[in-house]
Amino acid sequence: MKFLSLITILFLSFMLINCSCNCGQEDIDLKVHMKFEFKNEVNTFENYLIKDLVQAGTADTTFSFSIEQKHAILEMANEVGFFDMPKEIKSTSDFEQDPAPGQQMLRIKFEKWDHTVVWSYPVGQSELEQKIKKLSYFIIGIIIDSPEYKGLPQATGGYL
Repeated sequence: MKFLSLITILFLSFMLINCSCNCGQEDIDLKVHMKFEFKNEVNTFENYLIKDLVQAGTADTTFSFSIEQKHAILEMANEVGFFDMPKEIKSTSDFEQDPAPGQQMLRIKFEKWDHTVVWSYPVGQSELEQKIKKLSYFIIGIIIDSPEYKGLPQATGGYL
């Protein structure tokens, strides 16, 4: 009886330990390549992150998204219709941003879908512009909250 209780406790402990926050979520083969805000770049095809340090150049580190983050990115991409967006989104804004961060790019590959969208600042108010902004800011939020990004040096100076 004691042996059976011990086995039950060990089994339940094992299940609890192995069933962390990604319980029920399988890893998916989602790859992201995004160039954003001047010289920042994330590329999970090649597992790196580049941070723009402005006056000090750039710094890089290895990087990948967690299972939960991949699922969240895919969910947001589907919510905004990323895989149906045109390859280029033209700005509808009637003013210029100076300095301009250059062309922004987001590529997401998942299963048979492999789609790239490019756009420029300033982002206007069209539905497409707001959707790509929502998705890109969502991904940027994940990146800047990551320990890998936080472990890189702080940027110095700014763009004038």
